[in-house]
Amino acid sequence: MSTTRAEPGRPDIAYRCWRPGDDDQLWPMIESVGWLSESRYAAKFNDAGLMEDSIVVAEAGDEIVGHCLTAVRTLVHGDARLRIGNVGQVIVREEYRGRGIGAELYARTLSFAARNGICAIWLVAHPDGGPAYEMYMRRGFGIVQGRMASIVETRSSRKGLNVRKVRPTKTRITSNLRRKFAATTAGVEDRNTDVSNGTEWYIVRDAEIPVAAAAIRFVDDQWTLASLLYDTNTDPADYLNAVATALELTTFQLHGSPRGHLVEATPGFQWEKRSGENLFHIVSLRRLLGQLAPFLRTRGRSLGLKSTRLTVSARDEAIAIQFAQGNVSLADPLPGDSELSFNGGGLIPALFGTLNLREEVAEGRVTFDAGNLDLDTAMAWLLPFEYCDFTQLAGW
Repeated sequence: MSTTRAEPGRPDIAYRCWRPGDDDQLWPMIESVGWLSESRYAAKFNDAGLMEDSIVVAEAGDEIVGHCLTAVRTLVHGDARLRIGNVGQVIVREEYRGRGIGAELYARTLSFAARNGICAIWLVAHPDGGPAYEMYMRRGFGIVQGRMASIVETRSSRKGLNVRKVRPTKTRITSNLRRKFAATTAGVEDRNTDVSNGTEWYIVRDAEIPVAAAAIRFVDDQWTLASLLYDTNTDPADYLNAVATALELTTFQLHGSPRGHLVEATPGFQWEKRSGENLFHIVSLRRLLGQLAPFLRTRGRSLGLKSTRLTVSARDEAIAIQFAQGNVSLADPLPGDSELSFNGGGLIPALFGTLNLREEVAEGRVTFDAGNLDLDTAMAWLLPFEYCDFTQLAGW
């Protein structure tokens, strides 16, 4: 436990990890924000991504006045697996705001990231949700994508599809479909679905072969398909309608993302922007590029690269990726390196396919200095994704 000295006449603010018994005080705070159910929060440690020190609370005397939760997630980037921290439920009681508690909770999130090999932090924030959003933007977070929703009338689906509710012993099927989806679109590979209280998963089969998994829950007075996992080379509309028909729904709500395959593959749906944005912050550029190395090695070999160096700059870090004899290593930058500079932000959106890098370079928001790489080759080496859809992989 550590303590921040208080203003005269006010108790000191102490910070510590969550303890059994804290929930009696925490739940009224979390309930006031909405979205999360009490039973889901109570079952939070069902989530394999939560560690012993994942939850930090702030106390004033015996009263809990702040809360922050960080779960470890895995993001797929081609052959690479990125270790990221998914931050949620950052709450400070209203009468204690303006005292730096939120900033201290975030500082402890950075310490958690360093202890657990996390390269980036991911969270969902609302521009109109108070001072937290501005705090995140000041600390270097960038917008990867917003969120969208559509109300859809159920239509007939093609014959041969059948839908069954997932039994507790069959979660492996959902995990396999999650990995298949994540292989073609930027997003989360693993997530413990047991933590999603109130959500039921259904498997869509085609001739007994699992082809899609849908997460269903009641949101905004609508039955909602909050997540659909499938092969993006197929048409998702058939899977959506098969699930809705099996559940006898005449209409359903659907969640999506502006650069997601689901939105782009359903142009006839009336998609509308919803509150909330997926924000990312790079904790360590060296750690990020180190975790990207398996993808960079495989992609470099497929492109036929020889001896190549590309320096990537982001904010106050600059790291050179060196490709030689078919392998990738990290090094200090050298004069003459090809260089992509994201000092104004944009590296994470570029990696995940939501930023047009060529356009950013043309407009001068990202700078590129050619060495022995042209921009097209550098882009082909770094950027694997045509789609990005954190909504479908992580839910709302």
